[in-house]
Amino acid sequence: GSPMSITFRLTGLDGDATEPIIRQDDLAEEEEEEADPEETYKITNVMNECDGLEAMVRSLACIDDFTADHELAVLVLKLLFHCCKIKANRLSMVQQHSIDVLLEKLILSFPHESQADIAEYLLLIIESIVSEANKLKHDNRLKE
Repeated sequence: GSPMSITFRLTGLDGDATEPIIRQDDLAEEEEEEADPEETYKITNVMNECDGLEAMVRSLACIDDFTADHELAVLVLKLLFHCCKIKANRLSMVQQHSIDVLLEKLILSFPHESQADIAEYLLLIIESIVSEANKLKHDNRLKE
């Protein structure tokens, strides 16, 4: 096929530029809304199947100083964050009682501004796991 032609017009300079303005942010939001996280991150199921989630939580549990192990912590937390996009992984994290370790590490990271990225990942991961646990508890109540 032939290449698509794109016309750019500067707003305010050309009186007949009546097309709707499309911003980069609008495009990014539309893409995010369309993508199903269960489909996008399904590859992370392998972490649950081979006990990788448990191993990552154990490795976080062993960290006593995020300053010394900052790079390791960020990499593990990024991977855990992506793994928690999948329901099966969140349920596994609930069953493993990983919240205890994550909360302990959150307390460790809070006093240090240089560890804000670690705290943010921990909060996002904890939120997703707690939300899943609440849904599970609610569904169990409905079954009773």
